[in-house]
Amino acid sequence: MTCVAAYIDGEVVVMTSDSASIDTEGFVAIREPNSKVWKASIGTEDILVGFSGDFGVGSYIHHSFQWPIKHFNECMFTYFSRSLEILEKTICRRFDKKDLDWALLIGAGKQLFTLAPGGYIETTVEKFAAIGSGETIAKGALFILQHTTEPSWRKLEECLIAASHFDSSVRRPFCTEYLMK
Repeated sequence: MTCVAAYIDGEVVVMTSDSASIDTEGFVAIREPNSKVWKASIGTEDILVGFSGDFGVGSYIHHSFQWPIKHFNECMFTYFSRSLEILEKTICRRFDKKDLDWALLIGAGKQLFTLAPGGYIETTVEKFAAIGSGETIAKGALFILQHTTEPSWRKLEECLIAASHFDSSVRRPFCTEYLMK
């Protein structure tokens, strides 16, 4: 697995991921050169996308998936559920799988959304969120760090350091992206 965390700092969304993946046997952590966090566009809006789970699925979402919606925030719950259904069916066919292990963390505007198989969509009332195997550790660290004066990129780095300390599948180096509104 992995850990991806995001933090909203005023008009800026910052998202950071580790760069580890697990081999097909589930035993060896391998550093991936590709980031699990990237910028994407939906219509005229830029968003940040963070990925956790099967790396082939993440690569497909990053490089091949066409988002079938035009305005992210306006139609989040109406159209994005349909997008997830399309995504799941497409990936299942492409990778010949019945069950998928993946989650997305999306930063759009001043909101963070967690998306997972089965049409699961969650918005957060906090100004931070995390996904992956180090999720609970990262959220705990961010809960404490939100009250500090550290810059947001540093808070995210610290939360991933904590996740990597307690979860062997979270590894450095960390990759960070910024989205300014």
